[in-house]
Amino acid sequence: MFHEINNPLSIVLMKAEMLSAQLDEKYQKDIKVISDNLYRIIEITGLFKSLVKGDEIKTKLDLVDILNDVVKFMRYKASPNTQINLLIDSWKPYYIIGNRQELMIVFSNLIENAIEAIEEANRKGIIDISIDEFSTFYNLIIKDNGIGISDENKNKIFEPFFTTKSKRGMGYGLFFVYNICLKHNIEINVESKFGKGTKFILKIPKIKED
Repeated sequence: MFHEINNPLSIVLMKAEMLSAQLDEKYQKDIKVISDNLYRIIEITGLFKSLVKGDEIKTKLDLVDILNDVVKFMRYKASPNTQINLLIDSWKPYYIIGNRQELMIVFSNLIENAIEAIEEANRKGIIDISIDEFSTFYNLIIKDNGIGISDENKNKIFEPFFTTKSKRGMGYGLFFVYNICLKHNIEINVESKFGKGTKFILKIPKIKED
């Protein structure tokens, strides 16, 4: 199925790039929009494919190292009125076993959701990311002061294609988050109050330093 989807997409993308080389400057913006969205579709099908295949390539990772990379990128996506605070002792490693790329998808989706919730609330935003350490696991906490989630929707947020965003969003972000967490034996919980904000808590198994 993925092969049948990606083949025609690749042809359309190739033709769009060929047109870009031939058309006047006034059409370049529209061609770029077409190309960018085609790349996005290909990326989405690739993510679905990785979940279906169940790629089990996992290595020893430093949780803080991954979070640093994700936060660095997400700060560019956030508005100047939103602070993303990484409240973690970066001098010590927090070792886990996992697939780096998949975990980056988890953390970036949760932070992006927090950014969008703050934008919807139209207030000065604060996203705090912290880790509580226990004997056999870490609790990674991502907390925001955004619009929050209603009680009615709280149990639906991990369903595929469920979204409350009428103008954007396809509802697959938290579906990916939930399934990747499942593959990594990560327990994910959400606490939220509509109008006040949301807190995601990820219980991540730890490994001892060699």
